Amino acid sequence: GSSWATFVSPVSDELRDVSMISADDGFIVGVGGRILRWNGSVWTTVSSPVSVDLYSVHMVSAQSGYAVGALGTVIYWDGSAWSEIVSPTGASLNGLSLIDDDTGWAVGDAGTIIRLSNFYKTSGTFLSRIFDGQTVLTTWDVLYWVQGSAMRFIPLIKT
Repeated sequence: GSSWATFVSPVSDELRDVSMISADDGFIVGVGGRILRWNGSVWTTVSSPVSVDLYSVHMVSAQSGYAVGALGTVIYWDGSAWSEIVSPTGASLNGLSLIDDDTGWAVGDAGTIIRLSNFYKTSGTFLSRIFDGQTVLTTWDVLYWVQGSAMRFIPLIKT
């Protein structure tokens, strides 16, 4: 269509980004960890695992999506709930683009660029490549982390 319509928001908070899965399903993120979901007729609030500002959201499907925000926050939608996952950076992440459930990029403050490359995700173990412009100059490292535990860096051949 060529026209826009207004809808009633259930919140008065600043909303930052929207990602639609279909005409009847989508998510909005905003300040204070605010998350809204579209059901085809109204936007409703959804429980958020974080209280920091969320700046970008990208949904791959109704069962998978990510959102990023302040202080390196990364959250994941599994089809029923959002959960926080360990982030490889403490820099605020301002933009996000996913190719599929396992591949994507996020960018943020101070030249931060992180790449999601999940090779093994189902057990809570994540394996990703990261390039962080804050701490590493023109080098790549493999970042291995397990949800809920400390990150462990495994060096890769530098390029």
